[in-house]
Amino acid sequence: MMIKKMCCFCFGASVSSLREEEKWICPHCGKDISTLPTVSEEESFSEEYIKTILQYKEDSYQFDTVEERARMRERSVEAEVKHLHDQTEMILQAAGEGIFGLDIQGNITFINPAALKMLGFRREELLYHKIHQLVYRVNPEGEAEECPFVQAMQEGIPQLRTTDNFLRKNGASFPVEYVVSCIRKNGAVAGAVCIFKDISEQLLAQKQIREAKEQLESFINHTTDAIAIVDLEGILLSVNTAYEMIFGWKKEELVGQAFPIIFPNLYEEYKMNCQRVMAGEKLTAMESIRRHKDGTLINVNVTYSPVHNGSGEVVAIASTIRDMRDRKQIERELKESEERYRQLVEFSPDAMLVHCDNRVIYVNPAAMQMFGAKNEEELIEKPAIELVHPDSQQLARSRMAFLQNDHAKVEPLYEKLVRLNGEVVDTEVTAMAFLYQNKPAVLCIIRDITDRMKVEAALRASEEKLRQITDHSSDVICQMDQQFVIEYINQACNHEFGYTQEEIVGKSIVEFIHPDDRKMLTSEITRCMRSMNSCKTEIRLRHAKSHYIWLEVAISFILDDQGKCESIILVSRNVTERKQADEMIQKQERLLKGVADAAHYLLTMPEEFGATIHKVLTILGTNADVDRVYVYENHHDPQTNDLLVSHRYEWVRDSVEPQLSNPLLQNISYKKMGISRWYDRLSSGGLIVGLVKDLPEEETRLLESQGSLSFLIVPIFVGDTFWGFIGFNDCNNERVWSINEEAILIAAAASIGGAIRRYNQEELLKRDIEERIKVERELAATNQILQEISSVDGLTGIPNRRFFDENYQKEWNRALRNNKPLSIIMFDIDFFKGYNDSYGHQAGDDCLKQVAQLISAPLRRPGDFAARYGGEEFIVVLPETDCAAAAMIAEKIRHNVETAQFPHNQSSISPYVTISGGIASTIPTSEQQPKTLIATADKNLYEAKQKGRNQVVIS
Repeated sequence: MMIKKMCCFCFGASVSSLREEEKWICPHCGKDISTLPTVSEEESFSEEYIKTILQYKEDSYQFDTVEERARMRERSVEAEVKHLHDQTEMILQAAGEGIFGLDIQGNITFINPAALKMLGFRREELLYHKIHQLVYRVNPEGEAEECPFVQAMQEGIPQLRTTDNFLRKNGASFPVEYVVSCIRKNGAVAGAVCIFKDISEQLLAQKQIREAKEQLESFINHTTDAIAIVDLEGILLSVNTAYEMIFGWKKEELVGQAFPIIFPNLYEEYKMNCQRVMAGEKLTAMESIRRHKDGTLINVNVTYSPVHNGSGEVVAIASTIRDMRDRKQIERELKESEERYRQLVEFSPDAMLVHCDNRVIYVNPAAMQMFGAKNEEELIEKPAIELVHPDSQQLARSRMAFLQNDHAKVEPLYEKLVRLNGEVVDTEVTAMAFLYQNKPAVLCIIRDITDRMKVEAALRASEEKLRQITDHSSDVICQMDQQFVIEYINQACNHEFGYTQEEIVGKSIVEFIHPDDRKMLTSEITRCMRSMNSCKTEIRLRHAKSHYIWLEVAISFILDDQGKCESIILVSRNVTERKQADEMIQKQERLLKGVADAAHYLLTMPEEFGATIHKVLTILGTNADVDRVYVYENHHDPQTNDLLVSHRYEWVRDSVEPQLSNPLLQNISYKKMGISRWYDRLSSGGLIVGLVKDLPEEETRLLESQGSLSFLIVPIFVGDTFWGFIGFNDCNNERVWSINEEAILIAAAASIGGAIRRYNQEELLKRDIEERIKVERELAATNQILQEISSVDGLTGIPNRRFFDENYQKEWNRALRNNKPLSIIMFDIDFFKGYNDSYGHQAGDDCLKQVAQLISAPLRRPGDFAARYGGEEFIVVLPETDCAAAAMIAEKIRHNVETAQFPHNQSSISPYVTISGGIASTIPTSEQQPKTLIATADKNLYEAKQKGRNQVVIS
């Protein structure tokens, strides 16, 4: 448990693990505070604790009169410091802004409640943790960028004020405005304080203000009256579009200049009007004259309005100017404008209809075509509601009522309309209230969306079909956005990952990936995204039960119309069993190689005996992936003749403490040490294997003293004599040893026993030739055992893939030389994954053994053999066998498996276990490759599965 102390000299905090020999030094003032009282890390420095250490300081030292006064001053300073500390703490607790402190490494040293509330964390989740989890950025290459706070401290920036996005605990980001101030000590930056506030509402308000300003500017620029704003000195600040059109000046020619349109004789009148406005008077529709850019004079009506600031002071004057030129000219311009708009309406592809008091008063040609009218008269004066389908009439009436209440426009709505012949048409209708011939009316802009509705319906059907396919897929299909947030995942996630769809959707995929694989996955996705090429990779994902599973992941992308990435698609398949099987095969092959190397080293013995044994233990320990390998030798007490055992040789990893010099492990009595069971079992050729915690108490105590969690002990026999034993200990994992591993290490012990025997004989009989031959024969026998073990599948007992690879090449070469046919049959157990899921892996292993024996049984000739090819796949090699003979053998094997009637409730073709087979046969030529025959058999096996399984296919 971590503890804290507060220095009574400077009130600095020192944090350290509790060790008796440790000397506590205050990191701030350098004073020795070893004897001060302590407080646990979970507790805060309360007022009572501070009083305690102040009293401790007072009681610990004696002062004379001068020192008493100094101490009084110190107390005063300390009281002031405490007062400032309390005030600071009160400010931190009451502050509405988020406040936290950082040390120079970017660790959070304090944080106030407002910050915790905004971020959604508990205090202990952030305190003394890196700031990076609050500000996390990824550059285009998928690498984390430098934290701006740490960068500011590294560069010594006194104060950094900016905006950024912070991350809440739930992964959501929010905008903040913050100030980072560096704290200096002795001229160097020692940390920083950050004050921040959530500006989400501020940004929203700014957006609303900006939109309102844009709407206002749009209104000003689209009004027909000229609008100008001048400051109190008569300098133009802004004009609208109508101003430019009426008076001929461009905005850039006017802004910043004096009012150029004021006729000189009227300038005094203009100044007087401005003064009246500044005094609070509003002047409306005042007749006056203004000047065009070309010098012509224009009769106008002017309205003056004051512009106030936030304090209510007049800061500018707005003038609204209406052109009062010849009415006929305006009417002509208006008529021309109306004609242009009429042409736009007449030739519009969208149907336009105007109704007043629910009566149609105007339709354009597109509307006549939509409703099937030959002329306008068929629609004019017709009640507008009769053109609406009954299903949409309630919506239409609501919209009419809405527009009558001074609402200008209704956004597009879906409606069903009825043509004159009764045919229903799907439409999208936009309605707008306006004055038509000085009467309130409604303009309806109607777009036929029948074709679009059909396309959307087909798209929905297609999406539903795709969803059905993905939901029933055994692979996990996941759709993410470009920030790796999951938008969709199919139901297979529950079976494979243990999570429901609701538990995953909306979260980042990175949360579920093994920490060591996160950067690799994000980098791979980013790399593929640049070229938009699909790719595959393997990652580890955290299962809902907290363990990790291996996934093979295919990465692809959904592109938008511009060819840019819209979504990321991950298709995942659980390959944990395959990885574990591969790892087990690699481990056994590595162990086999190690035993073979050790046997060779023992056979050649290039060094003296002790060095050779140590080298052998090093080879075995490294290849067996254990933490300690040791050899104990039996011997008799020279005085009592009691049987004893002593630790003779050892190899350990660097992180494990050696036990060879431990006196407690020398001259041990099996009986006195409580390990008589070991002698009885080992001397009879048995093994002692398991977990230390499961042993009897005395045995557990002996092995736990050596730091072991699991072990395997194998007897060493020299001839027929129980010489001692070799042990393999794992100090970090509770390892379970496989039967194959036990057999391999038994062979290793035999090799060591043979070497010891040879060494003893060489020492005693001076390299007696006959004994050497015997030892070499024993070693040869051991090597033969190793060879046989390495060629046999440890589960089924038939030849393994390694045996097949070596002997198939030999049979191919023999058939090529003799111009004889060669046939192979590839079998696969039908629906074996369902068998494992239903009956369990132990029953699955038994099934594999039984099927392997049935496949091997019909093979009578010396050259014929069957091998386990991998998982539930088997392969049969038939030299000098043509296609017809191979088909008979394959059918016999299939029939034998079916009639054996091993129950299989997960098979969709039979209540019993069945197999499918693919046959390939050829007379090899020099142009052919051996692998082509295997590929043909595999293709035929796939065809047998496609045709319904429980059959054999030959091509």
